Amino acid sequence: MFFKNIYKNWVVLIIILSLGFSLNRAAAISLEAQETVKIQGFAVSLPGQFGQQFFYLYHNQELVQIYNYWKRFPDFNLNDYLEIVATFSDQTQWTRFKTKESQDIKIIKSNPVGPRINLIDKPIQDYFSEQKAFLGRIKGVIKKINPTNLELTYRQGSLKVDLKLLPKTGIANWQINDELEVSGIITKSESNPIITPRIPSDIKVYKAKIENTTKTEITGSSTLNKSLTSNSSAIVKPTALKGLGLILTCWLIFIIIRKN
Repeated sequence: MFFKNIYKNWVVLIIILSLGFSLNRAAAISLEAQETVKIQGFAVSLPGQFGQQFFYLYHNQELVQIYNYWKRFPDFNLNDYLEIVATFSDQTQWTRFKTKESQDIKIIKSNPVGPRINLIDKPIQDYFSEQKAFLGRIKGVIKKINPTNLELTYRQGSLKVDLKLLPKTGIANWQINDELEVSGIITKSESNPIITPRIPSDIKVYKAKIENTTKTEITGSSTLNKSLTSNSSAIVKPTALKGLGLILTCWLIFIIIRKN
């Protein structure tokens, strides 16, 4: 009987946890096509950076497209916290919300720190099973340098770093085998995934010293290098404690339910 009760308790707990982890996702996917909603989130790209008719909003811990056919967008800055009235669109390709006028987008808070950007800790393809694009941070080593992009290898594979949104100043200082920590929007491609840093502070560069094996962060007078550490608050610590807190909270709810 004792072991039977333990088994039942764990079954109920797993069900509670599954429901909890599904809440954020369900907030977007439960909407019906053409339903008008009001959503909030961080502007993690600007119109024109990834497409002329949309920008990315970080909403409910995922990226959604805010789309306007006529390119009617108000002026706002990266990481501004926005409130948007829009129509939910079909999400065969993307989770997309369509606006009609620039007035449909309001700035709630200007220039906050922005959302937390988590370190990629598993193969990138695993993330694409749920999202077409996502916000991430990755550490790797430069294996190839091109004028507009880099090839970066990391523990789980390799990907391309698209430099189209960054100034060219400072890139000439990078070398093969330098270590990078890159934050940005990660998307699919026909070959390797692509991460696109949006501003200079999305890249932190370390150079290997030839005389020993230690690495040192690049310093210099260039605009890019100067701003590499200006947004260190966007780098976050592991979230294991948050996961533990969620489990304990669900267990407490379960105990209360059983008592009642």
